[in-house]
Amino acid sequence: MKNIQLKMIVMFSSLLPIVPFAQGQNIIYQTDFHHSSSGFEYTTNSSKFLEYYTTNNRTGAVEAWTTSLPGQDGWTANTATNTFGPGVVNYETNFNTPPYNSPYFMSLGGDTYNSTTFGETNTYPTASTTFMIHDANTGLNKIHFDSTFFIGNPNDITPKDTFGWTLFNTAGNRLMSINFTPVVSGQTASSYGMTVSSFAANGVQNQQLLLANGNPLSNLLNQQLVHFGYDFNNIGTASQSVSVYNYTNSSAGGNGTLLGTTQITGSDFSSTVGGTNVGALAATWTLADQKSTNAIINGENVIVYDNYGNNGMNVFNLTIAVPEPKTWVLFGISGLIMVIALRRKA
Repeated sequence: MKNIQLKMIVMFSSLLPIVPFAQGQNIIYQTDFHHSSSGFEYTTNSSKFLEYYTTNNRTGAVEAWTTSLPGQDGWTANTATNTFGPGVVNYETNFNTPPYNSPYFMSLGGDTYNSTTFGETNTYPTASTTFMIHDANTGLNKIHFDSTFFIGNPNDITPKDTFGWTLFNTAGNRLMSINFTPVVSGQTASSYGMTVSSFAANGVQNQQLLLANGNPLSNLLNQQLVHFGYDFNNIGTASQSVSVYNYTNSSAGGNGTLLGTTQITGSDFSSTVGGTNVGALAATWTLADQKSTNAIINGENVIVYDNYGNNGMNVFNLTIAVPEPKTWVLFGISGLIMVIALRRKA
């Protein structure tokens, strides 16, 4: 009689790697600030919004139609409701050429092409930090968003303000932010450092974003057009992180190149009302000079910040999505469990 003995042998090999498929995304909002995924078409001719031409003082040329963004397509702002800025959609003929190729964009800031107009007090910021906010309720403590944008101004005038993106929870409390902070030399901001901040009780502000090799991401150059994506995962846990992707040279619908993942310091949101599920995303403008003054606008006394910086952020498109787990496929044997039947005689 013959008996069969089963022996379990586990073999591991590192010769052939595991390769990830592209990461899937459940898109919840997209816009190019002309149309959006909800079917909305932004307007420049409704009486509900301020419309005016901006004239270039150097050339006398008419440059742009400008219309207020809050109130359109679900966008809101923390600015005074009786003002029309900041936060606008512009029709800017100068940008309808490569590399921008779009006359429509969301605009924050104080340079020639942005959301304030010199001498037009009703376009001045009414808060030291302006949030241009859109719903981004993922129902989870994670989010993906990506955007084509640039920051800066060719004019060498200080101060220079900070721009970025802020995540809020469903109760309207801040969770995380991506920050683009000017590196100023003399009166020129030649580049912008890229950092992440946690607003947890033990959070760290302006933590350096890292490449895959552990080195800091390179600064953005003044007026450098980029298409970056961000995956925030596991907010409020010890493993919370943000991954940065570069889509700038990707084909339409491309997945982008992973630049690096940063473990975010500060995950104690136990005292934060609303928890850590993402509820909204905001384009953010923080003033370097936060002195305010009073102004009469539409017959009302309004606080404005008239010493805003001579720089801004122009956003040409935005996608908000829920990042999905990566799918892994084996192109070789990486963890092969083999069951070998060995015969032996009784």
